[in-house]
Amino acid sequence: MTNTKTKLIFVSIFILVLLILVPKYFITEKTDTVSNGLTSFIYNEKIIQLEIAKTEEEKIKGLSGRNYLEKNKGLLFVYDDLDFYGIWMKEMSFPIDIIWMDEDYRVVTVTENVSPDTYPTVFYPDKKSKYIIELNAGISKEIDLNVESVINMNY
Repeated sequence: MTNTKTKLIFVSIFILVLLILVPKYFITEKTDTVSNGLTSFIYNEKIIQLEIAKTEEEKIKGLSGRNYLEKNKGLLFVYDDLDFYGIWMKEMSFPIDIIWMDEDYRVVTVTENVSPDTYPTVFYPDKKSKYIIELNAGISKEIDLNVESVINMNY
């Protein structure tokens, strides 16, 4: 019986350890995605996931050097102040839509289908902005995103 008790204790401890550790690997907990460098927005029932470029290095690099951008994904540039922030297509491999927004996430300028061939041209908004989103070319038209649209940003 001692052997049976030992096995039962061992199995019980093993199951307890599994119950504690397994959820950390398999159950998705709600996390602060902004601190992880990710966020999203919803517009006309379309959810777009965004990486966040906060540092100067991330903003300078943008989407440069990538071969493609996955569908329904983009890059959000976050600035501290409203200004005329420019975007260029240095080392880009695919066309994008560029959306500039003010502090209330109201779209101030949309520049569609910007080709990598436009480099070294720098594109600027018509009004000062605080946020910029880069998306695959055609997405802004697909979701009917226009100047004065307000984006429901999870940032």
